[in-house]
Amino acid sequence: MTFLLGNSYFIEGGKMSEVQLMTIEEAALFLNLKVSKIRKDIFYKTIPYYKIGSLIRFKKDELLKWLDQKIVPPMNSNQFRS
Repeated sequence: MTFLLGNSYFIEGGKMSEVQLMTIEEAALFLNLKVSKIRKDIFYKTIPYYKIGSLIRFKKDELLKWLDQKIVPPMNSNQFRS
């Protein structure tokens, strides 16, 4: 059984763990993005988030995974030569 208490997410049974949930403003600060960019990504559902009633929350580890998917690999130096 899982339940939400304040800003922490608890898992009942076995080992109890705590995960901090971030607000939109905290997520924007963490990712160094504008709040408007986060809200746009929420609207288009391109960023992982939780909706708890009318509240939007983010988990740090999921934001890091999302960010890793945005990486652009470096080009091979041979691709610059004609």
